[in-house]
Amino acid sequence: MNDDRRNSDLSTDSSDQQAELHAYLDGELAPDERSRFEQRLAADSQLQAELHRQQRAWDLLDALPRSDVSAKFTQTTVEMIALDAEKELATAEAKPDHRWFDLGLLTGGVLAAALGGFLLTDAVRPRPDDELLRNLPAVRDLDDLGRTEPGETAEFFRSLQAANISFPAPEKFAPQPAPPQRGTPGGPP
Repeated sequence: MNDDRRNSDLSTDSSDQQAELHAYLDGELAPDERSRFEQRLAADSQLQAELHRQQRAWDLLDALPRSDVSAKFTQTTVEMIALDAEKELATAEAKPDHRWFDLGLLTGGVLAAALGGFLLTDAVRPRPDDELLRNLPAVRDLDDLGRTEPGETAEFFRSLQAANISFPAPEKFAPQPAPPQRGTPGGPP
């Protein structure tokens, strides 16, 4: 008996139970479903109370006065709906198509982001020509470097060092061994 009460509590609160109760009141249950529902109804006092409460509410709804609607009311309602639908359609057709504009904005945004990324990377990344630009005054006077007198060379390099102009390490300018000649030992055949 406790199990029946627990099961009926769970089922009374469910929406399926309410739907089944409404279908019973409307006479929409199939004969086998109706007999199963009536068996549960006989065993469950809470379900009986809910059925009586719903039946009273339905009876009160039936007691309300009915108002007859004229055919004119139906016709004007349908006409108003048709006019409203026509207005919606005209409004939808009158709206400009913004897809191309939106696509253009999206494309422009992507291009601007790519350009900004390129410029930022270019500004941050060190360039190989930066050292040459720092040494530009010495490079301009390169022809004059070869025309120094024997005692002036050291003085000239001290002045470059004082001006914070650096030169690559001397090993970068060391002569490289010549590649072996053809037909010599160790050379290509």
